[in-house]
Amino acid sequence: MKAPERKVARVLVVDCDAGARARIEQMLGDECEFVSASDQEAAFELAAEFLPDLVLLNASSFAAFARDAVEHGDAAEVETPDAESVATESVDAVRSLASEAEPADVVADASESGSGDRATAAADGAFAETTEAHAAIEPLGDLPIAPELRGIRASAADRLAAPEGSDDALALDDTSANGSGAEPENDAASVVDAPHSAADDVALSDAEGAAPGFRSHLPAKRPVLAPGLAICRALRSGRVRSGCRIILISDRTSKQDRFGGYQAGADDYLPSPVERDELLSKIRMHQRLQSIEVARDDLERMNCELAAANASLLFAREEALRVNAELQRTNARLAEEVSLRRTAENQLRHDAFHDVLTDLPNRALIIQEVQRSIARLQRTEDYVFAVAFIDLDDFKVVNDSLGHRAGDDLLIEIARRLRAELRATDVVGEGDMGTAARIGGDEFVVLMDGLSCAEDALLIAERILESVARPVDLGEQTVTPSLSMGLALGTPEYTSADELLRDADTALYRAKESGKRRVAIFDSEMRNQAVKRLALEVELRRAIEADRIDVHYQPIFDMASQRIRGFEALARWDHPMRGTVRPSEFIGLAEESGLMHALGKLILRKACRDTRRWRTDFPGRENLWVNVNVSGLQLEDGTFAKLVDEALTESGLDRSALNLELTESVLMRGRAAASGAIAALAELGTNIQLDDFGTGFSSLSSLSDLPISALKLDHEFISAGGRCEADRVTVRSVLEMAHVRGLKVVAEGVETAEQMKWLRDLGCDFVQGYFLSPPLSAKDVDILLGGGTPKRRVA
Repeated sequence: MKAPERKVARVLVVDCDAGARARIEQMLGDECEFVSASDQEAAFELAAEFLPDLVLLNASSFAAFARDAVEHGDAAEVETPDAESVATESVDAVRSLASEAEPADVVADASESGSGDRATAAADGAFAETTEAHAAIEPLGDLPIAPELRGIRASAADRLAAPEGSDDALALDDTSANGSGAEPENDAASVVDAPHSAADDVALSDAEGAAPGFRSHLPAKRPVLAPGLAICRALRSGRVRSGCRIILISDRTSKQDRFGGYQAGADDYLPSPVERDELLSKIRMHQRLQSIEVARDDLERMNCELAAANASLLFAREEALRVNAELQRTNARLAEEVSLRRTAENQLRHDAFHDVLTDLPNRALIIQEVQRSIARLQRTEDYVFAVAFIDLDDFKVVNDSLGHRAGDDLLIEIARRLRAELRATDVVGEGDMGTAARIGGDEFVVLMDGLSCAEDALLIAERILESVARPVDLGEQTVTPSLSMGLALGTPEYTSADELLRDADTALYRAKESGKRRVAIFDSEMRNQAVKRLALEVELRRAIEADRIDVHYQPIFDMASQRIRGFEALARWDHPMRGTVRPSEFIGLAEESGLMHALGKLILRKACRDTRRWRTDFPGRENLWVNVNVSGLQLEDGTFAKLVDEALTESGLDRSALNLELTESVLMRGRAAASGAIAALAELGTNIQLDDFGTGFSSLSSLSDLPISALKLDHEFISAGGRCEADRVTVRSVLEMAHVRGLKVVAEGVETAEQMKWLRDLGCDFVQGYFLSPPLSAKDVDILLGGGTPKRRVA
């Protein structure tokens, strides 16, 4: 609902005649508003609309209210106040408020006289007395309305009369109407003021006669309401406005009157006439009380707001604690994840630069460290360092005969000994985590850093050789490892780590050529030989591709009949520029360079083709066989059995005529894998012979589960047997055990008649060697089988 427009009037005048109204308008101008109390609803609506600063209640309107009460039976008895005293007191109150008083909310003039006779008489002359009351206000003509009255707020109630039977209504004992002066029977009864109506609307000519009429209409002690009390009740009821403070001024000073005023809602009750100073002090006191109440309300409001703020703060604090706890949990999770990630990154970095088996630095890390040493040498002339390339002797034999697990254990032990033996400045690594680098297989690299002189490198190398040479327990077997080492001293000519490692590897190759447990220092001659070796590898590849590798055949003789029973196929390379290249040179080179598969395939096909031809072309040679050597690399190839089958099918050679010679180390390498490959070859119908028996760690009992048809005694046994009786006893034992197991024995490397004699005495089955015949070319074999004599004599 839209609030009513606030007009400028500050004084509400209730009831006055035309003359008084003219005077008041002339005196107050637009600061006042007039209303007739006869129309009570309109009066209170106007009061609510204009919210006056001061309400002037005219006592002369009481007669009209008495008339209205008689007509409607709303009162039992009416007492008319003294109009002159009412006007005088009203003028005094207004003058005091206007000139000095601080504003209160409502000052209600409730003056009344005390006798019923006077009330009756005054009712008849109400209009005249009203005129006199207006005349009494003339002194206000020169009095301006004080600015303090702007702050006074009051409003009227919707109705003056309270409902019938209301506790707020005040009853007048009918003894007050006949002037008896007796106290009212009802302690709550009092008449403080009277309602007003327009004097020019109703005239009562016989007010005294109206009093009995009141009593005849309604029983005694019915309520008669005064305007001052009605306004109090209206304001206190909240129907108009109830926050103001109200002071009642009346000449009724009895207990009942005061009690009625307070019960109606007044905040104070002053006797009339009121002293000016007393009224001002009361107004100030109530202003202070109202200020205190306002302050108390503000304090309560602030307390409520503070409590709400505290509650919000507490909630915010709890929320902050919850968020903080969640952040702590999140931070803990993040810290854990970061820690795990850093650990994983460190592990990945460590794995990227370290060997999995030995936990030594790997090739990538050693190259970095060697490169740093080379860079330092470029800056510092007196800086000395060396690189050692290390390879275990006969590690392949250990790995093949005892298994990969034993080989791994040996590598781990060698790495531990290297780490323990070398000084911290001699090695690459991170503190105790690395003493050397493993670059693959059984190869190690050691960076000897910060040497005082070049001779220190040899001293360190000798110390390493002695440390490694101690026996190693590998479970069921104890081996005494040895190693070969190549040294390359750092010089200003080197610009990359690869060059230095290459030269150290070249020195290692020279050391291995010299025998086991050797140390070689790289020099320029070695570099020349390394260049030649590389050129030889290229030429070997071309020779294999051009089918320029020849096969020579060394005859194998039956000891009893002295007849040729077969041949061993041996590769020969006649180089157009180099001449005849020894097999020890290019066979090892083929294995190291990955050419062994192609070379073995070439030899196998030629041997099968030549043997098939000899068995067909030469009568009486239908039972010739051929022995072909097989390397471990060929056996490890899953397609070797297929290759053998293709060579036999292509040549047409009987499968039983092909004997595949496998060394002891090859057979012992990974028994499961070797057994599978040998079984596949046996299914083809070929024969398996054990070559170089006695050079490994195996025994006949360990080979009993393999399909072996014969074994060949190593030439070392044959050479020693001719000189020592003990070796002859060993050979005799081997022959006896082989024969017990149904195996044939071939003695190779027979070079003297004496060896032939004692081998015959021991019961050896077959022999071959230079004493009987050297390897022959295919053409020489044709001559030999045809009954001719080759260029070389055959015994």
